[in-house]
Amino acid sequence: MGDEKKAKSIGVWPTVKPFVNDGSSGMLATCVIQPIDMVKVRIQLGQGSASCPV
Repeated sequence: MGDEKKAKSIGVWPTVKPFVNDGSSGMLATCVIQPIDMVKVRIQLGQGSASCPV
């Protein structure tokens, strides 16, 4: 009696949710994390603006 099953979600959201989550995390990584990582790598290689007068 106490073991009632949850009602299934109606609609496309349960199907689309993983794609939305993965897509938004990919866009966040591309737009935010990748430029920060590029700056970090250039600093580590000694190609920062202070050491490379161009």
